[in-house]
Amino acid sequence: MNQSLTIHSKAAQLAQTAGDLLLQAEHLARAMTFGEHGRRKAGLGDHFWQYRPFQNGIDRPRSIDHRRSAKQDHDFVRELEWKTPQALHFWVDAAASMRFASKGQYQKHHRAAVLALALAIAAEKAGERVGLSDPSLPPSRSKAHICRMAERFVTEEAEDYAIN
Repeated sequence: MNQSLTIHSKAAQLAQTAGDLLLQAEHLARAMTFGEHGRRKAGLGDHFWQYRPFQNGIDRPRSIDHRRSAKQDHDFVRELEWKTPQALHFWVDAAASMRFASKGQYQKHHRAAVLALALAIAAEKAGERVGLSDPSLPPSRSKAHICRMAERFVTEEAEDYAIN
């Protein structure tokens, strides 16, 4: 019975700390602007890339850009820039060396976790996949995945310094 109370209290503390971490990271992520990762190649996307001549048998006739084609004697196809999501891997040192804090301030580990989560939230909102650098939590896109990252960032390690 006593052990279950200890586990319950640790779980409640973890949920409180992870929630606080997520709230601070969400607040920081709202202040960021999002960018896109174009591949400088033609492909699936929503931004104009270039016009190229229509190739009979390869291109569909409905892909002809009639405005551009009307200016010259040739048919042209409008191509879009290829966009693919990035995969971001995060790591926050949870060793004892990161537990330092000035009086009345957060620990270094807490600040690092907030910054990492804020970047992860902003990247996830921009369509990127985020995860941890170790294989236990590979990159994915979801709010639940970010919550799992927050839970992992809250845990502390016993070692004095991180081992990579």
